Amino acid sequence: MVAQAGPYAPALTAYAQRVQAMDEADTGTSQTSDEVAAVVMEILTAPEMPFRTQTSNWARDFVGWSLSDLNGSAVLRETRGWVGQ
Repeated sequence: MVAQAGPYAPALTAYAQRVQAMDEADTGTSQTSDEVAAVVMEILTAPEMPFRTQTSNWARDFVGWSLSDLNGSAVLRETRGWVGQ
């Protein structure tokens, strides 16, 4: 996959390394496919489907923070390092 990323290979590699490090540190950010599938099934069988849904508490917190950052500068400062910049 990285070989096909062309000029984005360094950013993809940095992001993959970050995700792996977070998984190893057990920060609660990663989910199994079964955990995500359970949330998807819950949504699909709900009386009313929500407009958007996060599949974990971490994602919910991040999206809430991101939406409250009106110009995006705080999110950029925080996430720039995720892709090695």
